[in-house]
Amino acid sequence: MLLSHWQLRDDIAARLSIDTVRLAQSGLSRAEALRQAQLQLIDSGDIADAANPKLWAPFILIEN
Repeated sequence: MLLSHWQLRDDIAARLSIDTVRLAQSGLSRAEALRQAQLQLIDSGDIADAANPKLWAPFILIEN
């Protein structure tokens, strides 16, 4: 389960969610998929202020 500690922009939430699932389906662990999705967001040039942790840091992964 992918959760957020606080509200954030819909475009960021959608992008991180979709990228995390896509990366997990490619064979990465769910935790590594989230990490990679966050790094991709930070490195993206199409989202202003993408390196700001308030955009990518609220996400946590809960699994058993």
